[in-house]
Amino acid sequence: ALVWLAGECLARRPSLRMPAAMLCAALVAVLAVTACRQTSHWHNSISLWVRTLQCTESNTLALVSLGHALASQGETTKAIPLFQAALEIHPDYPEALNNLAGALQQTGRSTEAAPIYERALRLEPNRASLQNNYGILLLESGKRAEALEHFRRTVELEPSNSAFANNLAWVLSTGPDPSLRDPERALALALAVTRADHGSNASTLRTLAAVWADRGDFTKASETARTALALAPPGSPLEESLRKEILLYRKSQPRRFER
Repeated sequence: ALVWLAGECLARRPSLRMPAAMLCAALVAVLAVTACRQTSHWHNSISLWVRTLQCTESNTLALVSLGHALASQGETTKAIPLFQAALEIHPDYPEALNNLAGALQQTGRSTEAAPIYERALRLEPNRASLQNNYGILLLESGKRAEALEHFRRTVELEPSNSAFANNLAWVLSTGPDPSLRDPERALALALAVTRADHGSNASTLRTLAAVWADRGDFTKASETARTALALAPPGSPLEESLRKEILLYRKSQPRRFER
C-alpha cells in the first residue's frame, strides 16, 4: 500500500521524483547494512540458535537445537546443560530427553542415561529411534536379552530401516547365549540390508560376515569380512575389529561376545 501511495504522489508532483529517488537509495543502503549485520549472526546453525536464544525466552526448541548442533560437532559436554535447561522448562519434551540420554551415553554416563531413555519411551513408545538408542545402551551394559527386545521393536516399527535391521541381525548372531540367537532371521535381515546398500557398506558387511560364521560357513564369513575390510576407513576401530574377526574366521571360530 505504501508503494502504491508513493507512486500516486510522485505521478501528481514530478518535482519530487529526484528527491524521492535519492531517499529510496538511502533506505536501500540502510536495509542492506542491517541485513548484512543480521545475516552475520546466521552463518551457521550454532550462531543461528545462539542468536535465537538471545532474542527469546524459555525457547525449548532453540535450546535443544543448539545442543544438537554442538553435539554434532563433538561438543557433547557443552550440549548436556542445554538439554537439561530445556527439560526444566518442559519436563516431558521427548526430543530433549532423547538428546540428553544420548549425550550422557556418549560421555560415559550410561547409568544416568538409562532412566532418561525410559522416561522418553513412556512418552513415545512407538518412536523407533528411542527404542534403538536404548537398545544400544542396554547392549553396551551387557543386558543383551533386554536389548534384543528393543531392537526387535525398532524393526517392527520401521521394517525398511537398514540401520535398525543391521543392529538386530548383529545381536541375533553374536551373543554367547544360544537361546538368544536366531541364525535364520539374522541371515534374512543381513542379506536384505546388504542388498539394499549394494554391498558398499563396511559395517553391514561385517554383520553379514558374523552371520555366516554363526551358521558355520567360515569361507563366506572370511570372504565377506575381507570385502568389508577393503571398505573400512584406514585406522578406524571398524578396521581393527574386522582384522581380529578375520583371524577368528580363519580358525573356524564365530564372533562371540562374553555378555
